[in-house]
Amino acid sequence: MASTHKLTMVSSRVLVAVLVLALVLESCVAQNRLRIGVPKTPPNKSHLMECGFLYNVKSGDLCHNLIRKFNITMAAFLTINPNLDCQKLFVGQWLCVQEAKAK
Repeated sequence: MASTHKLTMVSSRVLVAVLVLALVLESCVAQNRLRIGVPKTPPNKSHLMECGFLYNVKSGDLCHNLIRKFNITMAAFLTINPNLDCQKLFVGQWLCVQEAKAK
């Protein structure tokens, strides 16, 4: 009987701890203090580039073929396509293949 009472006490304490943690997390999210998966500061627009021409990836396309086809350097191609993984191109993916012309 005593072991059942101890188990109930431990279970109650764990439940209270979980509820308190849930309330704290909810409060942080509601107050925008905890932004999971969101940058703490908005991106600097100076790092963003406008695209002059978008290309829809087709079956068999490879990065090195596209840079030749559109006469662009690999460095420029990767700059205008940040976070691009050339090993994981997929059909239907949109890529920028030309920087926007200055206005």
